[in-house]
Amino acid sequence: MPNPFTQLRTTRENQQLSVSDVAELTQIEPHYIEALESAEFSKLPDPVYVRGYIRTYARVLNVAPNPLLSHYKKWEEQQSSMETVATVGSAVPAASLSRKERSKRAKDDAGRAALINEWWNRLSQNKVVWVTAAVIAVLAIGAVVTWTVVSGGQEVKVVSADSEAKPGDESVINKERPRVMLVQTSDSYEFGDVYQVENADQVVVKITAKKPTDIRVRAGGPKGKELFDKRLEANQTMTFNDDKWLSVRLDNPNQVALFANGVLIDTSTQKEVSLYQVRMANATGEDSAAQE
Repeated sequence: MPNPFTQLRTTRENQQLSVSDVAELTQIEPHYIEALESAEFSKLPDPVYVRGYIRTYARVLNVAPNPLLSHYKKWEEQQSSMETVATVGSAVPAASLSRKERSKRAKDDAGRAALINEWWNRLSQNKVVWVTAAVIAVLAIGAVVTWTVVSGGQEVKVVSADSEAKPGDESVINKERPRVMLVQTSDSYEFGDVYQVENADQVVVKITAKKPTDIRVRAGGPKGKELFDKRLEANQTMTFNDDKWLSVRLDNPNQVALFANGVLIDTSTQKEVSLYQVRMANATGEDSAAQE
């Protein structure tokens, strides 16, 4: 089976993007970008981060992520098998040991078995604590990898935080991050998708163009003050902020990387002119009747 990671460099070069360009768009370290393109997975960090890097890089290049993820999963499984074989092969057969050594091994094994049995008994006596701890651990791991955006009790879109999280950055992982939720879609709102920002002091929107495209940004909502209304050149980045609401119009959404308070909003499949409303959770709806 061909290695799908070989297409990353080809696609990037066809789009006239350098490694530095992609690093800026994805917020992934350049040496990790190069490791992904050459499929040198041993040079990459923990798999939790790598899977996020793969999704983010594929999204920026408009490449299907599933073949890449499947190939990486097979590599993980092979590494796990090799580690298991190495561990088993390193054990010294009992038959080659002296009587004294065999006796010592038996005592050690019995001691470990007793410790395991004692540990298990203690857990069994307090199953509620054990189950609760397991649930909390699972939820914590899920929160680091992705945020599922929910509207009206229905899952409508996943906005990934992978591009902003970096290995070993405990300050980013441990502190409460801004939360960005899709609360209304363009199907029911004439001014586009509405994203609500929580755990933040203001709305911050960053737009990076992969190719030249026209954008318009207003502060305060759809009829608010115009901040920017012109062409954004390739590889150019603009950042905007407002205490309440930012209204964004993108002529070619699939040609930009759009971030709301550090969270990447997936626009890769949207090729027509689209509107995006990014507002604080406490923003009023007084601008909802405005014309863009």
